Amino acid sequence: MAATALVLGAAVALSAAGAALSVCFVMVMLAPIVTVVGYELIGQ
Repeated sequence: MAATALVLGAAVALSAAGAALSVCFVMVMLAPIVTVVGYELIGQ
């Protein structure tokens, strides 16, 4: 969960720094994948 929050924070930081909005949207869209991959790697 913390890694997902980090990805979301990075998207906000990139947006504030002037990155393309489409890049920020893709990061926000893919942020939950970090949690899913972590859950699958560590296990139930």
